[in-house]
Amino acid sequence: MIIKKSLAFLLARGVPGLINLLTISAYTRLVSPEIYGQYSFSLAFITLAMTICFQWLQFSLLRFYHGKDIDQRSLLSTILFAFVLLSCTILPIFIYIIQLIQTDFTNTVLSYVFLLSLILSFFNIHLQIPVANGWSIAYGIQSSVKSALGLLLGILFIYLDYGLSGLFLALIIAHLLPVVWSFSKYWQQISWRFIDKNLLKSLFIYGLPLSGTLMMNMMINNSDRIMLSWLKGNEYTGWYSAVYDLTNFSLITIMMAVNLAIYPLIIKTYENNDNDSTRLLLKQNLVALMLISLPLLLMFLILPHQLSELLLGQQFREVSSDIMPIIGIATFIWGIKAFYFDLPFLLSHKTLSLLIIGVLGMVLNIILNYVLIPPYRIAGAAYATLITTSMVLLITSIWSRIVFPLPLPLREVLKIFAMGFIIALLLWAGNRLYFSNILINSIATIALFTLGVYILNLLNFRQQICEHIALFLKLKK
Repeated sequence: MIIKKSLAFLLARGVPGLINLLTISAYTRLVSPEIYGQYSFSLAFITLAMTICFQWLQFSLLRFYHGKDIDQRSLLSTILFAFVLLSCTILPIFIYIIQLIQTDFTNTVLSYVFLLSLILSFFNIHLQIPVANGWSIAYGIQSSVKSALGLLLGILFIYLDYGLSGLFLALIIAHLLPVVWSFSKYWQQISWRFIDKNLLKSLFIYGLPLSGTLMMNMMINNSDRIMLSWLKGNEYTGWYSAVYDLTNFSLITIMMAVNLAIYPLIIKTYENNDNDSTRLLLKQNLVALMLISLPLLLMFLILPHQLSELLLGQQFREVSSDIMPIIGIATFIWGIKAFYFDLPFLLSHKTLSLLIIGVLGMVLNIILNYVLIPPYRIAGAAYATLITTSMVLLITSIWSRIVFPLPLPLREVLKIFAMGFIIALLLWAGNRLYFSNILINSIATIALFTLGVYILNLLNFRQQICEHIALFLKLKK
């Protein structure tokens, strides 16, 4: 069941993820590193604003959707009320800030940035409803439509010479249309009569530390770009951002597919006090996270040059081969931390602990960036990210044992790393001695991993394959 649900959400995340990779590839070919740097810097600001103001609503909706004695009409009505209230609150603050600061951006671009922050935030909250219900198809359709519209409109507005404003306008339209299309289905039961002040208080207590935690995480993930822009200039930020976006987004997308499939199930068993089922799902979660991400990680480690030539524009390839493996490892570590070792804090509502860990990570990352960027430039930013994520994972794993001791399927983990090591050697040898075609190497990596999972019978894969073959043969008869 875990493999089937994970693959369903992998497809739902994979299609829009692939389109987003094409977007990065297209933009790095159509705009200059300086423009891409401004675009990436602005998205980092938008993400930070979303995190501070709204993302706690997204996490709270998913966590409380299957909670005991929670009326879903009240939950959705309260969530929507909180979103509208926060939106009205931050509007005058935003107007005051843009009048106070000096910036190279026009008022039109800044207005688009603010509007995109609101629409993107609500889009992410909106998508938690199909996730909580396990509707992978609905989730995939809306995500894919959003990504496809963003790419097509973005290219159109570039050719129409709309500049930076066109890129943001494309994102606004792309996120808005799927919400308009499905709003009545997901939010049809909402009413001001169902707004629950006590529930709002519970959501706030649960979500406020998460907002701080997520803000610290975003600072860790984006402080390298900010400090590169400050210490070296927007061009360096553009080079670094293109490689970082490609590597980080690819790995996090497929790891998130596992989280989307399993996390709602973990919440249900935890709320029902079914400890045995919760521990089993947690074990399967870690194994699935590693299995689904390791093939792609190996490609980032062994084939960075080929991937860069395929996916990045000419101006962005010079530095990509050097930092892509570093960012790949850092992202893998961060995904294991976020989607496994953070779960005890989320399940037990001890989100303040995550905030403390996030503050420590942010401070360490800023110090490392300040020390490493001047002498090592883009590589220094990448190494700062790797060191920070490693230390944060170590602290989180130790702290989580106090909150809720996580099961560690050591035998399965060792099997996965041994299999990954063997496949990495084969991939390296094949690439150096026989062929360097990225398509052949990709197919070979996936095929070898599938064979390895079958031989080692990880997640009971062999039995599931045999059952599906038997069912297929029975249907043919």
